[in-house]
Amino acid sequence: MGLDIVELVMKVEKEFALQIPNDIAEKLDTVGKLYNYVCHHHGLNPDLSDAEIWDKLVDMVCYQLGVAPERVKKESHWVYDLGAD
Repeated sequence: MGLDIVELVMKVEKEFALQIPNDIAEKLDTVGKLYNYVCHHHGLNPDLSDAEIWDKLVDMVCYQLGVAPERVKKESHWVYDLGAD
């Protein structure tokens, strides 16, 4: 897992008040897998809708990786589609 992804995971953990174990984080190789994990484990606000989680996650990915929002899809792979290292 590259530095871009490690930093993104740390920001996601902080934003959604959760901890993602390293062995799990290594398996979250697409935006959709991370999104699904957050949807099922977020602790910050259990009243957040899935759409609100998605919007926050897309914003974070765009900021962290410097990609346009239209490139962030659930099937987008961090390295191959979004150029993360």
